[in-house]
Amino acid sequence: MSLESFKKFVSNKPVLADYVKSGKMTWQSFYDLYDLYGENSSVWEKYLTKEAAGVVTLKDMFGMIKNIDMTEVQKSITSLQKGIGYIEDLVKTKEKNIPVRKSSYEARPLYRYFDD
Repeated sequence: MSLESFKKFVSNKPVLADYVKSGKMTWQSFYDLYDLYGENSSVWEKYLTKEAAGVVTLKDMFGMIKNIDMTEVQKSITSLQKGIGYIEDLVKTKEKNIPVRKSSYEARPLYRYFDD
C-alpha cells in the first residue's frame, strides 16, 4: 500500500484525525494498520463508529437536555448565588475595616534647616 492511497483513505475518514488530535493514536499507527489490513478490513470499524470517536449528534444533545432535571439546576444556581453573595459581603467588610492611614510626616519649612 502506498502513502498516497493512505492519504486518500484518511481524507475520506476525518474521524481518524480526531484520534490523532486527542493523542489516542498516531498517524504511524494508522498507517501500520492500513498497510497490514488494507482499507476494507473490519479493524477500521473500531475507529469509524461515532461512539468510539466521541461525535455527538444534534439528536444526542436533545436527548441529554431532555434528561436534565431543571429543579436541580435551579438549586445549583441558587447555591452559587448565595456563595457569591457571601464572598461579596466578606470583601465589603474587609474594605470597611481597613483603616485609612494618615501620614505622620510633616514637611519641614524651607527656611529652617536643622534645629534652628
